[in-house]
Amino acid sequence: MQLLKDVAGNDTYRINNKYDETYPPLPMEEVMQRSEFVIGQEVEYDVLVNNCEHFVTLLRYGEGVSEQANRAISTIGLVTAVAGAFSFLGLFSKRQRVKYY
Repeated sequence: MQLLKDVAGNDTYRINNKYDETYPPLPMEEVMQRSEFVIGQEVEYDVLVNNCEHFVTLLRYGEGVSEQANRAISTIGLVTAVAGAFSFLGLFSKRQRVKYY
């Protein structure tokens, strides 16, 4: 465990607490306890449901939230829906072209 200023040194960094207006931040002591609890433990990573943004928001707000993952899931859903629509339309147009003798 190190202070951010010690890790970043002279590099530029920015603290992003973009969810503070949506979720009330937990007291700093609780955030620290939560973070200390996971030190040395393996944490399973999943880009859609358990990524680094989920991890830090779980520590800070008590709820794992990831705007990045939500956008990815929405995109996957949209692509799936469009592919399904094209598939349906493709099958539908083939049915219209069938000639009966």
